[in-house]
Amino acid sequence: MDVAIGPSKGKETGESALLRAMLQSLEEGDIAVMDRYYCSFMMIALLLAQGVQTCARKHHLRPATDFRRGKRLGKNDHLIVWTRPQRPKWMDEATYAQIPEQLELREVRYHIVVPGRRTKKIDVITTLTDAEEYTTEEIAELYGFRWNSEVYQPDCTSSALLYRVAA
Repeated sequence: MDVAIGPSKGKETGESALLRAMLQSLEEGDIAVMDRYYCSFMMIALLLAQGVQTCARKHHLRPATDFRRGKRLGKNDHLIVWTRPQRPKWMDEATYAQIPEQLELREVRYHIVVPGRRTKKIDVITTLTDAEEYTTEEIAELYGFRWNSEVYQPDCTSSALLYRVAA
């Protein structure tokens, strides 16, 4: 669909800036499947404003999960509320004023089991909050497609890649 390549140093040259520059490539109804680097309140809010859903691994700096909190949807599956942080320097005040003060999100945990290797725990944050329409297994499978962006990424210092998968 789209690709942005840029230097890895300097103001507004990182991967988040590159992705923000490509947001217009996404259409209402798309689902952005992203790695944990993009799992932020502002990125999710900007995508939702365009009618784009998200599915991303939870950023490692976010607090540990307590699945007893929030609205429980199933084992290792619940709804949570994130509160809008302060305005980032890259965002103008008019855009910030349009960002909602809270986002209701879904958090799902699943385990990847590979015989002979340590089990890997994956926590995913998504805007696909309807547990009847999107099962935990389907969310895990959807996030698994994210690996394609790693495999097909061009050899460069900093990049963002968008692609559309036919349903």
